[in-house]
Amino acid sequence: AVDYKPDGERVLKIENEGAVTETHGARFSVLSTGATIAVATELGSVNFKAADREVVVGEGQTAIARKGEPPTAPEPTAAVPVELLLKVASAIPADNERICTRVSGVVAAGSEVLMDGVPVPADAEGRFAAEVPRDPPDKKAVLVATRDPLGREQTRSVPCDLTDPRIHKLGIQWDEASP
Repeated sequence: AVDYKPDGERVLKIENEGAVTETHGARFSVLSTGATIAVATELGSVNFKAADREVVVGEGQTAIARKGEPPTAPEPTAAVPVELLLKVASAIPADNERICTRVSGVVAAGSEVLMDGVPVPADAEGRFAAEVPRDPPDKKAVLVATRDPLGREQTRSVPCDLTDPRIHKLGIQWDEASP
Protein backbone atom coordinates (compact mmCIF):
# COMPACT_ATOMS: atom_id res chain seq x y z
CA ALA A 1 0.00 0.00 0.00
CA VAL A 2 1.34 3.41 -0.98
CA ASP A 3 0.24 6.95 -0.16
CA TYR A 4 2.50 9.00 -2.43
CA LYS A 5 2.04 12.75 -2.22
CA PRO A 6 2.84 14.65 -5.42
CA ASP A 7 5.79 17.04 -5.27
CA GLY A 8 5.61 18.10 -8.91
CA GLU A 9 8.92 16.58 -9.95
CA ARG A 10 9.30 12.95 -9.02
CA VAL A 11 7.50 9.82 -10.21
CA LEU A 12 7.03 6.77 -8.01
CA LYS A 13 7.68 3.58 -9.97
CA ILE A 14 7.09 0.02 -8.72
CA GLU A 15 8.23 -2.96 -10.77
CA ASN A 16 7.16 -6.52 -10.06
CA GLU A 17 7.37 -9.66 -12.21
CA GLY A 18 7.22 -7.86 -15.57
CA ALA A 19 4.59 -5.34 -14.49
CA VAL A 20 5.23 -1.65 -13.81
CA THR A 21 3.14 0.90 -11.94
CA GLU A 22 3.91 4.63 -12.07
CA THR A 23 2.30 7.64 -10.47
CA HIS A 24 2.95 11.32 -9.85
CA GLY A 25 0.70 11.12 -6.79
CA ALA A 26 -1.84 8.56 -5.58
CA ARG A 27 -2.97 6.36 -2.71
CA PHE A 28 -3.02 2.82 -4.07
CA SER A 29 -2.21 -0.83 -3.42
CA VAL A 30 -0.32 -3.43 -5.44
CA LEU A 31 -0.95 -7.08 -4.61
CA SER A 32 1.12 -9.84 -6.22
CA THR A 33 0.15 -13.47 -5.70
CA GLY A 34 2.81 -14.83 -8.04
CA ALA A 35 0.18 -15.63 -10.68
CA THR A 36 -1.66 -12.29 -10.63
CA ILE A 37 -0.80 -8.66 -9.99
CA ALA A 38 -3.67 -6.38 -8.96
CA VAL A 39 -3.54 -2.57 -8.70
CA ALA A 40 -6.30 -0.77 -6.77
CA THR A 41 -6.37 3.03 -6.51
CA GLU A 42 -8.15 4.94 -3.74
CA LEU A 43 -7.06 8.49 -4.70
CA GLY A 44 -5.34 9.85 -7.80
CA SER A 45 -4.35 7.61 -10.70
CA VAL A 46 -1.72 5.01 -11.50
CA ASN A 47 -0.33 3.91 -14.88
CA PHE A 48 -0.22 0.10 -14.89
CA LYS A 49 1.77 -1.63 -17.64
CA ALA A 50 2.28 -5.34 -18.34
CA ALA A 51 2.84 -7.38 -21.52
CA ASP A 52 3.27 -4.21 -23.64
CA ARG A 53 -0.14 -2.78 -22.68
CA GLU A 54 -0.80 0.14 -20.35
CA VAL A 55 -4.00 1.17 -18.59
CA VAL A 56 -4.70 4.11 -16.29
CA VAL A 57 -6.20 2.95 -13.00
CA GLY A 58 -8.19 5.92 -11.73
CA GLU A 59 -9.61 6.74 -8.33
CA GLY A 60 -11.81 3.92 -7.03
CA GLN A 61 -10.73 1.44 -9.71
CA THR A 62 -8.90 -1.90 -9.87
CA ALA A 63 -7.03 -3.56 -12.77
CA ILE A 64 -5.54 -7.05 -12.83
CA ALA A 65 -2.77 -8.68 -14.88
CA ARG A 66 -2.26 -12.43 -14.86
CA LYS A 67 1.35 -13.55 -15.31
CA GLY A 68 2.52 -12.82 -18.86
CA GLU A 69 -0.77 -11.14 -19.84
CA PRO A 70 -1.74 -7.46 -20.22
CA PRO A 71 -3.80 -5.73 -17.54
CA THR A 72 -7.57 -5.83 -17.67
CA ALA A 73 -9.56 -2.67 -18.24
CA PRO A 74 -9.97 -0.86 -14.90
CA GLU A 75 -13.24 -1.59 -13.10
CA PRO A 76 -14.81 -0.02 -10.01
CA THR A 77 -13.38 -1.42 -6.78
CA ALA A 78 -15.95 -3.00 -4.45
CA ALA A 79 -16.84 -0.51 -1.70
CA VAL A 80 -16.67 -3.28 0.87
CA PRO A 81 -14.67 -6.49 0.68
CA VAL A 82 -16.32 -9.18 -1.39
CA GLU A 83 -17.68 -11.78 0.99
CA LEU A 84 -15.53 -14.89 1.04
CA LEU A 85 -17.61 -17.76 -0.30
CA LEU A 86 -16.44 -21.21 0.72
CA LYS A 87 -17.61 -24.69 -0.14
CA VAL A 88 -16.33 -27.47 2.04
CA ALA A 89 -16.42 -31.10 0.92
CA SER A 90 -16.02 -33.96 3.35
CA ALA A 91 -13.09 -36.21 2.75
CA ILE A 92 -14.05 -39.68 1.63
CA PRO A 93 -13.40 -42.22 4.39
CA ALA A 94 -10.31 -43.75 2.75
CA ASP A 95 -8.72 -40.28 2.48
CA ASN A 96 -9.84 -39.06 5.89
CA GLU A 97 -6.59 -39.84 7.68
CA ARG A 98 -4.48 -37.84 5.21
CA ILE A 99 -6.90 -35.07 4.13
CA CYS A 100 -8.34 -32.55 6.59
CA THR A 101 -10.91 -31.19 4.13
CA ARG A 102 -11.46 -29.97 0.59
CA VAL A 103 -12.17 -26.24 0.30
CA SER A 104 -13.25 -24.25 -2.75
CA GLY A 105 -14.59 -20.75 -3.06
CA VAL A 106 -14.73 -17.41 -4.81
CA VAL A 107 -12.98 -14.15 -3.93
CA ALA A 108 -12.66 -10.82 -5.72
CA ALA A 109 -10.54 -11.17 -8.87
CA GLY A 110 -6.88 -10.45 -8.13
CA SER A 111 -7.16 -11.44 -4.46
CA GLU A 112 -4.64 -13.52 -2.57
CA VAL A 113 -5.81 -16.79 -0.94
CA LEU A 114 -3.86 -18.65 1.76
CA MET A 115 -4.80 -21.90 3.49
CA ASP A 116 -2.80 -22.35 6.67
CA GLY A 117 -0.33 -19.84 5.21
CA VAL A 118 0.12 -21.74 1.92
CA PRO A 119 -0.79 -19.79 -1.25
CA VAL A 120 -3.69 -21.20 -3.27
CA PRO A 121 -4.01 -19.95 -6.86
CA ALA A 122 -7.28 -18.31 -7.92
CA ASP A 123 -8.35 -18.11 -11.56
CA ALA A 124 -9.22 -14.91 -13.45
CA GLU A 125 -12.73 -14.90 -11.92
CA GLY A 126 -11.44 -15.45 -8.37
CA ARG A 127 -12.35 -19.16 -8.10
CA PHE A 128 -10.04 -21.43 -6.11
CA ALA A 129 -9.97 -24.99 -4.77
CA ALA A 130 -7.57 -27.05 -2.67
CA GLU A 131 -7.26 -30.21 -0.61
CA VAL A 132 -5.83 -29.48 2.81
CA PRO A 133 -3.66 -32.25 4.26
CA ARG A 134 -4.25 -33.49 7.80
CA ASP A 135 -0.80 -32.58 9.06
CA PRO A 136 -0.28 -32.96 11.98
CA PRO A 137 -2.55 -36.03 12.36
CA ASP A 138 -4.56 -34.38 15.17
CA LYS A 139 -5.30 -31.26 13.06
CA LYS A 140 -8.80 -29.93 13.82
CA ALA A 141 -9.24 -26.99 11.38
CA VAL A 142 -7.72 -25.04 8.50
CA LEU A 143 -7.39 -21.24 8.46
CA VAL A 144 -8.46 -19.70 5.14
CA ALA A 145 -7.21 -16.11 4.71
CA THR A 146 -7.82 -13.74 1.82
CA ARG A 147 -6.56 -10.28 0.93
CA ASP A 148 -8.20 -8.22 -1.82
CA PRO A 149 -6.34 -5.74 -4.08
CA LEU A 150 -6.95 -2.89 -1.60
CA GLY A 151 -5.34 -4.93 1.17
CA ARG A 152 -8.56 -5.75 3.04
CA GLU A 153 -8.26 -9.10 4.79
CA GLN A 154 -10.73 -11.80 5.83
CA THR A 155 -10.15 -15.08 7.64
CA ARG A 156 -12.32 -18.13 8.21
CA SER A 157 -11.64 -21.28 10.19
CA VAL A 158 -12.91 -24.41 8.46
CA PRO A 159 -13.14 -27.57 10.59
CA CYS A 160 -11.57 -30.78 9.37
CA ASP A 161 -13.87 -33.63 8.45
CA LEU A 162 -14.31 -35.45 11.73
CA THR A 163 -15.54 -38.72 10.26
CA ASP A 164 -13.24 -41.47 11.45
CA PRO A 165 -13.38 -44.42 9.05
CA ARG A 166 -11.87 -46.86 11.54
CA ILE A 167 -14.12 -49.10 13.61
CA HIS A 168 -13.23 -48.73 17.27
CA LYS A 169 -15.95 -50.89 18.87
CA LEU A 170 -18.21 -53.41 17.28
CA GLY A 171 -20.66 -55.53 19.16
CA ILE A 172 -22.91 -58.25 17.79
CA GLN A 173 -25.72 -59.56 19.88
CA TRP A 174 -26.94 -63.01 18.86
CA ASP A 175 -30.57 -63.87 19.39
CA GLU A 176 -30.77 -67.42 20.70
CA ALA A 177 -34.15 -67.93 19.00
CA SER A 178 -32.64 -67.38 15.53
CA PRO A 179 -32.05 -70.53 13.42
